[in-house]
Amino acid sequence: MNPRSISFQLTVWYAGVITVVFVLLGGFMYLGVRHHLEKNLRDTQTKRAVVIAETLVARVAQLGEEHVVREVRESYAPELNNRCVR
Repeated sequence: MNPRSISFQLTVWYAGVITVVFVLLGGFMYLGVRHHLEKNLRDTQTKRAVVIAETLVARVAQLGEEHVVREVRESYAPELNNRCVR
């Protein structure tokens, strides 16, 4: 095919426009999913911290610090939920 022909130039132009659109769409999707996952993780961790604070830390004076530490390790350890990040 002749690179100077109008059909070749239109095809290359169209392919370039489609490529740019897909790259932009992919970038927006990546950023959107990343934001959603980080927000979801932050909310989940906040809820877990609130539950721990309300149920265990509030009773430190009654139960003792060792008991609270043991309860946190037994109930909320990341290894139990397969959420261990190294």
